[in-house]
Amino acid sequence: MKLYMLFMFVFSFTLVANTHAQQEKVNLDLKNVSIKVLFGEIQKQTALSFVFNTEQTQGLERVSVKAKDESVESVLKRVLANTGLTYRFEGDIIVIREQLMNMNQQEEKKEITITGRVTDEKKEPIPGATILLKGTSLGTATNVDGSYKLTIPEMKDCILVFSFVGMQTQEVKYVGKDTVHVVMVAQLETLDDVVVTGIFKKSKESYTGAVRVVTDKELKEFKGRNLITTLANIDPAFNMIANNDLGSNPNSLPQVQIRGAASLPNIGELQDNSSAELNTPLIILDGFETTLQRMMDLDENEVSSITILKDGSATALYGSRGANGVIVITTREPEPGKLKFYY
Repeated sequence: MKLYMLFMFVFSFTLVANTHAQQEKVNLDLKNVSIKVLFGEIQKQTALSFVFNTEQTQGLERVSVKAKDESVESVLKRVLANTGLTYRFEGDIIVIREQLMNMNQQEEKKEITITGRVTDEKKEPIPGATILLKGTSLGTATNVDGSYKLTIPEMKDCILVFSFVGMQTQEVKYVGKDTVHVVMVAQLETLDDVVVTGIFKKSKESYTGAVRVVTDKELKEFKGRNLITTLANIDPAFNMIANNDLGSNPNSLPQVQIRGAASLPNIGELQDNSSAELNTPLIILDGFETTLQRMMDLDENEVSSITILKDGSATALYGSRGANGVIVITTREPEPGKLKFYY
């Protein structure tokens, strides 16, 4: 008798929940919109969610719906008429599916229960991994041994989405098997924001000095006559001092400063025109010191990245030679099996 009363209570509760969901009221004024937009508007105004196959709704004609304080069931019945689709309330979830030709035909299976285990590449279980039915909020999580159990409405082309922090998200299409095991792969992220000082590489977030890292992508966007003019276009702290005597002579070496002049010339340096070299920054090419002429002749397409050290961090690494700042150039590494030569 107690078991009977329990079944009656569960049945009555489910019936009340479905009835309440069907009587949810909405106010709509939509013109020439897709079915997907209509479902989204209903979800905004109610606590209901939709489960449907996107491919089935893409071929439907656009609809115009006007409703004032009308029940969701009434709206769906009107919109889905003559579309070949029908709806079913499962608590707060509305399942949209194809309409059976024979309405008296009973479904063999109303729900699908999928079980499985989620592990990493070392076959270790992953507890707390999330499994969701794509496009819905239906899902579950794995327990301490990586096992899970998920019950979803029966539908075509359902996709399960497996996700976990630090792992690559995987989408697995359900092909009728009730057991789905997944091996998740660690997500390896490359550190793009790295400061290359010519002595070591360090994460940009943990480097405290004044630094500007220029990638090969930026070099292509701000392309100039040569590498020096390109850097002047990218970083305002990289200054090219105008020389009116030389004008626009492309063969002359420019005067380059980082954050202004650091040293003043004496009389002899002014007379032999060597004062410009006083404030020229130190240039490091693939770990070795090089000249401004070599930097000017360098092909921008062969540069992987450029790091400009601007403050005391340059002096701390290179001593007095880095007093005017340091330009660290890293070129592309040659690809194995491919021969390249330059003329």
